[in-house]
Amino acid sequence: MDGTGRRRASRAPVWILLLVAALLFLTAGALLLRQHYADRRSLPSWPDVEGIDPGAQEIPLRLTTRLFGVQQNDETTFTYTISKKAEVLAASKTAALQIANPIENRYLMAVEITLAGDDRVLFRSGYLKPNQRLESVTFDELPAAGTYEAVAYFCAVDFDTQDLLGILEQPITLTVKGA
Repeated sequence: MDGTGRRRASRAPVWILLLVAALLFLTAGALLLRQHYADRRSLPSWPDVEGIDPGAQEIPLRLTTRLFGVQQNDETTFTYTISKKAEVLAASKTAALQIANPIENRYLMAVEITLAGDDRVLFRSGYLKPNQRLESVTFDELPAAGTYEAVAYFCAVDFDTQDLLGILEQPITLTVKGA
């Protein structure tokens, strides 16, 4: 028994030392990568502007974003996210659309939603800064209960002048549910 106990005691410190060494190497590697990418991909900051949507929420940063920063889009690229299908309750006029202005963007974003082939604006957001989202929206008006093809217009807006720089269209399906 003494021989077995001594082997266990002598092996335990080796595994602990290997684990500590591995953790040190991983930490050093992560710090070196962060330092390497920090100059080119730091986290951007945006000025405060009037007209930010009152429902806008900051998007939590992923670990990789916190470690390595952000590769911002160039001046001609604008990205967005939105749910392609939305169910709206007629009584509350709300829908979970998950509209977001990704952190990679350089511009403010505003969104309008209309029915396809109809000029009436059913929803219009305030501005969203990059890294902000709207989890749900409240429509100003709705058609009768049913399923409709709609269009979300994403407007890229300059921070300094609030000039419209471009518009992207995204078809979505809008289902209005009665009371």
